[in-house]
Amino acid sequence: MCLSCSIFCGRCRPAPYVAIVCPSCGETAEISRNDCIKALGYRDRKSGKAPGNFVVRCSECGKGLNDDIAQAVKPLDCLRSGIVCGYPCGRHRKEFFPGDLVCEKQVPLGKVGTIPEATANTRAVARIKRRRLTPIER
Repeated sequence: MCLSCSIFCGRCRPAPYVAIVCPSCGETAEISRNDCIKALGYRDRKSGKAPGNFVVRCSECGKGLNDDIAQAVKPLDCLRSGIVCGYPCGRHRKEFFPGDLVCEKQVPLGKVGTIPEATANTRAVARIKRRRLTPIER
């Protein structure tokens, strides 16, 4: 974990909160990871049950934010775990090495490559990261 980690950062672990701007009133809502997982309809890891009709609402106007959460939190192929993760962190691009700890916060949706949208999202994110990390030539 980073020494000065933000609650919205998701590089070394899944971000505990996601900031969503309400399209109706413009108010920023801070939504917890558990509420995001319920709003997306993913199964709980402990109970194995999927939530039914869980809606996250804006605190100001009361509009449902589930569609906005789905746009902000997209499933990605996790090379570290070999799964499609529904709530990925920044380590999804790094491969698993002997001695690494197993991810306890993963949200498995299937095996790597089983969801085409997740693979497309992973490639797009990797392309953006590669552009950012290109060395500066002098």
